[in-house]
Amino acid sequence: MVIGTFATVIGAWIRVLGQWSFWPVLIGQVIAAMGQPFILNAPPKLAGNWFPGWFLFLCPIPLPSAPLLFPLVSFPFLTQM
Repeated sequence: MVIGTFATVIGAWIRVLGQWSFWPVLIGQVIAAMGQPFILNAPPKLAGNWFPGWFLFLCPIPLPSAPLLFPLVSFPFLTQM
């Protein structure tokens, strides 16, 4: 988690300091992207340490299903606005 956070922060600062030129922004994006797997794989590991053993089969389900379930849940609320 610390490695992913560090890479994301360093990549973001390189992009900010690049002042919209191509190569610094590209290098910053690559550095931030290298840290992303460390952050995206952390929630199942943290949940595995937090919850008891019989509950672990539910931990990998919410993250992959979130992009599919969010439009179904939010659509009724958005149409009423």
